Amino acid sequence: MFTEITAAYQSLSTVVQLAKTVQQAATQVEKNEVLLGMQNAVLDLQSKMMAMHAKMDELAEVRRAAEAKLIAYENWNAEAEKYQLFNIGFTGRLVMALKPSHAAGAPDHWLCPNCFEKKEKSYLNRENARYTEFKCIRCGYKVNYDASDPREIRPREVRVLR
Repeated sequence: MFTEITAAYQSLSTVVQLAKTVQQAATQVEKNEVLLGMQNAVLDLQSKMMAMHAKMDELAEVRRAAEAKLIAYENWNAEAEKYQLFNIGFTGRLVMALKPSHAAGAPDHWLCPNCFEKKEKSYLNRENARYTEFKCIRCGYKVNYDASDPREIRPREVRVLR
């Protein structure tokens, strides 16, 4: 951006110098030659100004993209704060489970810890009728959970690993 501004300033300086030269020209032919040079300098200045505007538009787009990434990052952090890593059953398998303090009427569910690390929210879905196998639809991560009552699929907090 600095180079575009410098180039535009140099072109503007050329136009100003040529304008001063027009006043000092003795004959009409000399004035016409200076005016022609001034016209070329103005065209050059316009070209440099357009390049500067294009660069400003490019920088504005980069800024908008960076702001969007920041908002997405902040939103993910707020969402991630609602979940906790749990060790379920005796298999030592891990799931991301909704913290009880953030449930607020949401159904019980587990998220894949692998996808969660990649900042992706991917549910572990039931694979069989007995509610003992759960699988991530995105990466294929599997969890076996042996529950005597299939309605009791809540993880028991053995140890929080965060």
